Amino acid sequence: MATFRFRLESALKVRQEKRDLRRKELARAYEDEKTLEHEKQKLHQQRLKLKSHVQQRVQPGSIDAHVLLSARQHDLLLQSEQQLLDSKAQQLQEEIERRRNALREADSKVQMLEKLEQRQRLQHRRRLTKREVQMLDDMTASRQNNLITDSR
Repeated sequence: MATFRFRLESALKVRQEKRDLRRKELARAYEDEKTLEHEKQKLHQQRLKLKSHVQQRVQPGSIDAHVLLSARQHDLLLQSEQQLLDSKAQQLQEEIERRRNALREADSKVQMLEKLEQRQRLQHRRRLTKREVQMLDDMTASRQNNLITDSR
């Protein structure tokens, strides 16, 4: 009996490797997103600490202009960092979406070849079954002919 051999097996493996690579790229982008979110949280905490520090240092009746000025400058620096992180987050979201689409497309190509392989495997089984049935029919007919010939 002939064993089934999918002629596009190498193409399927290449597509599977490509899909796996796309998965890894998307996973890396998600890790980058987590790291960026952690940085944003740290920055937010720094801004809260600065605000708290200023409130502690500035008591009613006594205003230290130097403290207020340096706190304002530091807050502006933190704000610009926040804007930079927000910009990076936006770019990262776009990159994640691009990678999701690439993974979706790669997965679709793999599924297409897998379905083709399943159909061809099923066709192969049907052909084998048909041959076996034909062989059994031929054997049965041959035995019947032998019995008929022997009984004469």
